[in-house]
Amino acid sequence: GPTYTQAEPVRKIFNNTTTVSHTYMVFLTIGYFDVVNANPPAPAGWPAGVAVPPTLGAEAFLAVPGDMRQKFVAMIDMSNMALDPAANNTASVQPFFTSVETTAYAPANPATPVTLNIAYSSFNGTNLYVASDGQEVAIGNQLVLGYGLEQQVVTVTNVAPGQVTVTGVFRTVWGGTCVSNVRPGYPGPQAGFAYTDPRYRPVVPYIERLR
Repeated sequence: GPTYTQAEPVRKIFNNTTTVSHTYMVFLTIGYFDVVNANPPAPAGWPAGVAVPPTLGAEAFLAVPGDMRQKFVAMIDMSNMALDPAANNTASVQPFFTSVETTAYAPANPATPVTLNIAYSSFNGTNLYVASDGQEVAIGNQLVLGYGLEQQVVTVTNVAPGQVTVTGVFRTVWGGTCVSNVRPGYPGPQAGFAYTDPRYRPVVPYIERLR
């Protein structure tokens, strides 16, 4: 048929789709203002238990308006946000990611130990480390295998050169499957967040003061 009708289905799809990215740039401007009322009354319909922000007045400056403003730029990578394997809260460790080198088939009983050959690891005779991140894989730790519907949370029972033995495997772990000490996900606002903390550095990999 005509070229227009050939492309029409694609145009209809484009109207309902968008490109989504977990990485974006943030520009932040910090200003200083006089506080007119530090504890204003809550307006009608204000949510209970939510603090009312103070009422601000004129912006403070030295010579000309705006000369005290501070400007920053940062890169945010939300794909590096993570949860503790056993709970829906923030991970308390620095995340690491590696992969399974060879396929390990699921045992009939998930309590049966399964040995996984993992990539990019080093062994000092006692402890196993993920070489790319320098994080230890210790007995008793919980690991996350795979993503989404294929995800399994297992417990480490032994470590050896290039290998980790785990229990809790109920599905075959195919070669190339991701191995991590965290589950990808959004943990919500973090009261102790600091971009200099090694746990949070992957989320804010770049920040710079412009002025």
